[in-house]
Amino acid sequence: MSDNDNTLDYDENDLIDSPLSQVLQQDNEQVEILIYRLPDSKWTLEVVNQNGTSTVWDETFPSDQEALSVALDGIKAAGGIQAFSEISDLEAKKNIFPESLTRH
Repeated sequence: MSDNDNTLDYDENDLIDSPLSQVLQQDNEQVEILIYRLPDSKWTLEVVNQNGTSTVWDETFPSDQEALSVALDGIKAAGGIQAFSEISDLEAKKNIFPESLTRH
């Protein structure tokens, strides 16, 4: 998650949360867009559905605005937030999202 070798010097208390992180609701479905970083690092993008399944982009972003744009574009391309709870990992990587993401 960090662009430098000092990652081990940080813990989760050092995470910087973007003010652009937000909760989206659509048709009784909900996802949380989380954008965060460590000091002196690029922004990480994570989308968590209401079941707790997390989709994390392996790519990091130079700005929190860029990370938010990627999340919103991905949600739109997927046909809405329900795609984050309905599709399998294989479908996500094959059809909608970049291969550089990890679902948990």
